[in-house]
This record gives sequence, structure tokens and C-alpha cells, in this order.
Amino acid sequence: QYYKLYKDFSDSLFNDETHKRILALAAGYDFEKKESLLREEEIMREDRYQRALREDAVEIAIAIPVIFILGLLAFFLLRSRNINRRMNQLLTEKNEKIEEQAVQLLLNNQQKDKLFSIVSHDLRGPLNSLKTLMDCLKEKKLSETELRDLMNEFRRNVDYSSELVSNLLFWAGSQLDGMAARPAIVPVQPVVQEILALFSHQACQKSVRLIDDLQPSVYAFADKDMVEVILRNLVSNAIKFCRSGDSVTISSRPIEAGIEICITDTGIGLKKEALEMIRRKESFTSYGTAREKGTGLGILLCHEFAEANGGRFWMESEWGKGCRCYFSLPTSPAGI
Repeated sequence: QYYKLYKDFSDSLFNDETHKRILALAAGYDFEKKESLLREEEIMREDRYQRALREDAVEIAIAIPVIFILGLLAFFLLRSRNINRRMNQLLTEKNEKIEEQAVQLLLNNQQKDKLFSIVSHDLRGPLNSLKTLMDCLKEKKLSETELRDLMNEFRRNVDYSSELVSNLLFWAGSQLDGMAARPAIVPVQPVVQEILALFSHQACQKSVRLIDDLQPSVYAFADKDMVEVILRNLVSNAIKFCRSGDSVTISSRPIEAGIEICITDTGIGLKKEALEMIRRKESFTSYGTAREKGTGLGILLCHEFAEANGGRFWMESEWGKGCRCYFSLPTSPAGI
């Protein structure tokens, strides 16, 4: 009985140890299996990672040349676009300049046609008057009084024609670029005194006072002939629009790098429409207070000759309150 008990107990212990051993072996097997699976998964993960790295490297190797090529294409396209934009801008500016020149040429041609029409018409009148006077003198049809009146009228026509031809010659020379400004130091007061002396008889006939309000020390760096043409035309116009008892004053004041000369009259002045035409450099003609005629060439010459000497010309007037004509001139070569 004791042996049987011992035997059973021994078998029970043996079975327990065997079971424990089996469990240990099973655990070891499971551990190794799981370790092997983890190792395989790690190897597979590494393989996938390496494959992904290789694929990324290939994609990068392909993408870099593609990006470089696209960058070059974008650079050339932008450069070509900028060049085309600059060319279009230059062409637009040139077209605008050509259009402006074409319009200016058309206006100049129209202006010249108008001036030549006026000149041909106004020169025909004095010549016809001369022909009529010669015929009357030849046939002795006029009394002494009629002859005196006709001679006075003819004198006015001759004075007008002389001024017209002189201005026309100056204007034609400036339009043909044959008259370039030859500036030099010019004392202004002696020139003004010569001009006033030239028009003293005309002013006396209309009872117009000529006043020289210049300082003896006024000098300009300009073409003397052009300055004389400007002064002659402005003084003549001022007298033309003066009434009996009016006055014409020539004065000056210093400005930056030059002088400003003003011819002021107390005559009938100009209307706004006439001033606008003068500002646009269009020829403007009007009869004076004694029915004196004009062609508008004188004001055009004042504009052109003042600008040719590095200055400018402008006018101010109010109808019925006289007129002020200004032109500026430099006093040294640096002011041109």
C-alpha cells in the first residue's frame, strides 16, 4: 500500500515535472517562433524601406533634370515675354511719336497753306493800288487832295507790305532750317532804342507814346537779329491796337539765368479766342484801331525766335484793357 502510494506520488511528481518541461519547451518554441517572425518582418520591412529608397532615388534622379529643363523653359519664356513687352512698348512709343509727327506735319502744312493764301491775297492789294495810282497819274484824273489821300493810303499799304515781306523772309528761313541762332552778348537797351526810333513816326501819327523803361545794364545772350525781329513785331502790334492817347512801354526784370522783357500797351487788347489761337501757335490776323492789317506771321516768329534762343514767348490780355507780351532770354551760354 505504501509502495503504491509512493509509486503514485512519484508518478505525479514526474508528470508535474514533465508538464513543466513541456510547458517550458512550448514557451521556448513560441518565443523562438515569434522571434523568427519578428526577424522576418524586420527583414521584410528593411527590404521594403531599401526598395522605397531606391524608388525615391530614381524619382529624384528623374525629377532633377525635368525641373532643370522646366526652369530653363520658364526662364526663356519670361525673358522672351519681357523682350516682346519692351519691343511692343518701343513700337507703341514710336507709333505714337510718328502719329504726333504726322499730325504736327498736317497742321504745319495747313498753317503754311493758310499763310501763303493770306500773303498772296495781301500782296495783291498793294500792287493793285500801285497800278491804279500809276494809271490815275498817267491820265491826270485826280485832284491834288485826292492824290494826297491816295498817297497816304498807298504809304500805309507799302509799310504793311514791307513788314509782311520782311517777316515772310525771316519765317521762310526759319522753316527751312537755314536760320540758326548765333547767340552773343547783346546790350538790350540800344536795340530797343533803335526799334522805338523806327516806329516813332507811326506812333506819332496815332498819338501813341513810346516809353523805354529799361535799365542800361540789361544784357542778353542771344541772336541780335532775332531779338530785333521779336521787338519790331511786338512794338508794331502794340501800336496797331492802340488808340489816340494810349502808350506802349518796354520794360524788363531779371529771372533765373536770364531776363524777361515785357511790351505793355494800353490799347484795346485781345479776346480770349485770339489768345487761345496764339497759345496754340496758330496764325492770327486782326485789323488795328486804324484799320491796319496783319498776317499773324509776326507772332509766329516771336514764338520760334524766342525758343531758338533758349527762351519762351507768351501773352496776357483782357479785352478793352490792353495787352502784355513777354519773352525771356538767357544772359549766359549756361542758360540756353
